[in-house]
Amino acid sequence: MDAGRLARWQRLEALLDAALDLPDAAIDAVLAGHGASAGEIEEVRRLLAHDAQRSGPMERLSGNLGHVAHALADLRGRRIGPWRLVELLGEGGMASVWLAARDDGSFDQEVAIKLLRHGLHAADLRRHFGREQAILARLEHPNIARLFDAGLAEDGTPYIVMERVRGRCLTAHCDAAGLDTRARLALFAKVLDAVAYAHRELVVHRDLKPDNILIDAHGQVKLLDFGIAGLVGDDGVPDHATALTPRYAAPEQRRGERAGVRADVSARGVVLHELLSGLHAPDDIAARAAQPMSARLAAHVLDHGEGERIARAHGRAPARLRRTLRGDLDRIVATCLQDDPAARYASVDALHEDIARHLGHRPLRARPPGPLRRAALFVRRHWLPLGAASLVVLALTGGALAALREARRADAQAMQARAAQHEAQAAQARAEAINRFVVGLFEAQLPELPPDRMPDTRQLVDQGIAQARDPATGPPELRADLMNTLARIVLARLRFDEATLLTGEAVALLEPMRDAHPETYARSLRLQGHIAKRRKQHTEQARHFDAALAFAARHLPDSQLHLDLMRDAALTRMDLGDYPGTLEALDAIRTRSAGREDLDAGFPLALASDFAITHHRLGRLDAAAEALADVLARKRALGEPPESIAATQVNLGSNAAERGDGDAARDAFAQALATLAGIDSPSQTRASAWHGLSRIAHERGDFDAALEHLSQSAEEWRGALGLASVEDDFFLPYYRAPILADAGHLDEAIAALEQALQRMHGNDEISPRRLATAQATLAGLWCDAGNPTAAPAPLAAAAQTLEPDDAPALADARARCALAAGDAHAALAALPSTFLPEDKPPPLREHLSRALLLARSHRAAGQPEQARDVAAGTLARLDAAGIPAHHPQRKALASFAIR
Repeated sequence: MDAGRLARWQRLEALLDAALDLPDAAIDAVLAGHGASAGEIEEVRRLLAHDAQRSGPMERLSGNLGHVAHALADLRGRRIGPWRLVELLGEGGMASVWLAARDDGSFDQEVAIKLLRHGLHAADLRRHFGREQAILARLEHPNIARLFDAGLAEDGTPYIVMERVRGRCLTAHCDAAGLDTRARLALFAKVLDAVAYAHRELVVHRDLKPDNILIDAHGQVKLLDFGIAGLVGDDGVPDHATALTPRYAAPEQRRGERAGVRADVSARGVVLHELLSGLHAPDDIAARAAQPMSARLAAHVLDHGEGERIARAHGRAPARLRRTLRGDLDRIVATCLQDDPAARYASVDALHEDIARHLGHRPLRARPPGPLRRAALFVRRHWLPLGAASLVVLALTGGALAALREARRADAQAMQARAAQHEAQAAQARAEAINRFVVGLFEAQLPELPPDRMPDTRQLVDQGIAQARDPATGPPELRADLMNTLARIVLARLRFDEATLLTGEAVALLEPMRDAHPETYARSLRLQGHIAKRRKQHTEQARHFDAALAFAARHLPDSQLHLDLMRDAALTRMDLGDYPGTLEALDAIRTRSAGREDLDAGFPLALASDFAITHHRLGRLDAAAEALADVLARKRALGEPPESIAATQVNLGSNAAERGDGDAARDAFAQALATLAGIDSPSQTRASAWHGLSRIAHERGDFDAALEHLSQSAEEWRGALGLASVEDDFFLPYYRAPILADAGHLDEAIAALEQALQRMHGNDEISPRRLATAQATLAGLWCDAGNPTAAPAPLAAAAQTLEPDDAPALADARARCALAAGDAHAALAALPSTFLPEDKPPPLREHLSRALLLARSHRAAGQPEQARDVAAGTLARLDAAGIPAHHPQRKALASFAIR
């Protein structure tokens, strides 16, 4: 593209950006204010009219594709590798970006997928897209959006799978949070870290602007979109890769010249100008050099009256904001914005250093200071020793060394007194602020409520959030505490997005002062991890807990919070499926905390519970039982409430049932009910105990008792969950069906399971696997009942989700239907070798049911010896578990053992 065409396109794009969100009547006046000619205004209106007629999102003009309209096919629902496209996030001239979700059943994850636009698979464009893949693949930095995958779709469309970042752009985040200049510079420093890292990897971004710098919900900086990035040392840029944003482009990019690392420095200066002053840097390069940033802010405030808005976003008065910007910050921004690349900072690291020098009250590299300026900075850095030195001079001048010693002693005592007074005043101010905050929530008059009506919880929370965000409420550390408290409140109501946003704001408030308030900062990071855990976003969960643990190890070593974070990190390994690693981490925590009397009394109890869960996940049932007994003893010693003690008794019962000790399981469930006898309110723990007793009765062939206990469990769940009736839920018919089937009431079992399936469909809380298992079970029941023609539909539905090798219910149903059709060999072929595994046999009732099916299939296939072997092995397990001889299915199985 020649320089003239490039300049014309850049000019039109800037005008189009200015006009996009304006009402029609205001377009001409605003564009004229930008110096647009009549011809340019007409061209912009033509482009707006053209875009208004399109059915998809508006495209930005882009390089030599800028004047070509491409219709974007509706790709929603399309599968790309293991991902399914969910929602269009954005569209450019060369590619579209989609929100996508993992769709292979392995785990839940959202990503952003960039697809090369349909029909744009020309060789040079594909090479550019492949170039972007290669660039992203080499960048691994916490503040750069990660590349997860890349490849070609089935139709040959190139794609890139990237980290999905939810958040606000840098300037919007800072304005919404009311961050002051130092806090903004702290965030900007993280941006510079990411850009400097990219430069060290020989990558130049070339389109750095606020829209490509997001602050995510956790307060972390994320640099996006290396779509026009290049490698340092490239001889040039392909025409289609010059799709830059003129406002943030370096002068050499506008002229179509080669752009190196100093182009990124120029873009950083434009962003920094906007971040610190609330104003865009002038588009005209000459105008940028004509007036310092602080002077431009003063003129803008006078001419446009926007001083209060800008000052409010920066948390200070307009005059004070101008004074803050004057001097060093003006010089830093001006150095970035120089027309000549050689006059700018040589690197992003050099820019980073000058910002650090400004924050540390040291002379800038970009402006060697004069003697007065250097002296002023020295005094500002060393005011305390210089103050002490002045006392020394006065004492020596008087010639009284004793007076000097007394002065020093008095000064030290005065400093201690001032520190104590300051601490007391801070504590009092904090208590008063919290008191005002809480009382203010109730005193505030909500316009939508009459004066005599109390606000509800949602209104109080909303009012609290508004106050916590108001800088007038108190210092940042107080506001961060309030935000975290409010985040826990909304998290308890499963409002994950709201909780994430609040904790992110709290972390951003504390970031500039984290060393002064380490515990509050670490707790904020920890809360972010717990929110991610509740959302089952285990990768994010691990990232937050690791960051909090690393910070606590440096600033709060061996504190209670440090040990709590070690537990969080250990349990994250459990969530990620690393059970041996979890056990190793828990052992290290137990060793580190042994003999500590300063820890919370509940910490050893929580650790014992962690061991019980981990042993159970590893299949170490005996070790899990020992750990649960330890948990129960500790709870009783601590005087834990009945609900907590009963919960452990239920866990002991489930463990005993899994170990095949039905008597111990029944006793544990009965003990849990006895523990809860004095509690009248509905209890989920009591419901679980009744359900456990129902399973034990079912295993032992006492079907009437099993159905009765199940009804008691369902009724308890109804009260605990607030259901109008147990008939509104799938729970009761779902669990009644197998009891009825084993009791020989096949028609009732089929009716119950059909009712359960009807209620399960459309319930988001029901996993696809559970639904498919119920469908397979229904198919098997139809075949057992002599109606195999009803089985194919539920069987086919189940087969879409389940695999025979890891889903016994599907193998069971196919074998039952094959037997119903008289094909015993097909029945045996349907049953995998793992149907009755020897290393880890299934629960007793399932073992009995599967063994009976396998024995029937062997006998029908003319294999009586194999049938006897299956029956004999299962009967031995039933004898050990105390299953009575009158159990109907045991009696049926015993008939196969007779020679």
